[in-house]
Amino acid sequence: MFVGSCPGYSRFYAHPVSIPLIAHRFDLYPYQEIAWGYPVPTMVKPIPDVVSTDHYAFQVVETPGHCAGHICLFEPSMGWCFTGDLFARENPKFIRPEENIGQIIESMHKVIELPTERLVLLTAVGKIVQDGRKAFGRCISYLTDLAAKVRRLHRSGATVEEIMQQEFGGEHPFARLTNNQFSTYNLVRSLLEK
Repeated sequence: MFVGSCPGYSRFYAHPVSIPLIAHRFDLYPYQEIAWGYPVPTMVKPIPDVVSTDHYAFQVVETPGHCAGHICLFEPSMGWCFTGDLFARENPKFIRPEENIGQIIESMHKVIELPTERLVLLTAVGKIVQDGRKAFGRCISYLTDLAAKVRRLHRSGATVEEIMQQEFGGEHPFARLTNNQFSTYNLVRSLLEK
């Protein structure tokens, strides 16, 4: 889900799939409330194909995989791509249960192919990646190679837990902090589904 507003404007936008989620109160995991506070239900408008400010025009690029309705905002003249949660690192060790690695890889390929000489990623974790194509390429290679290993182990009879132990040394500590929302288990499961 990506919610955006334009500086100096009182318009708030979201992907149509996300609008009902933003408009209603829902239960949060404790880590979510600690990290982001409790969101107030808000009415937002469907995001247009282009979001314009006084100086820039951002193209809306649908990038499913992290969640339904996930988007990136792309400014072609500068090569900026606000990736939201599509990219946090080149070698992820855990994901949430609703994330889909196959769709994430497809979305990364879509962003790599955007028409710009340089691609700068501005991520939700505050990281700015100057060579976005290289970073996405490394992430795609990592996930593709990992998927091949995970499937090979699974075909030989290994369980998800055994694969986690062999490839990652077990579950990531972040799982315990997030009520198993961000977990290595979710990553291995999604790789097997890809």
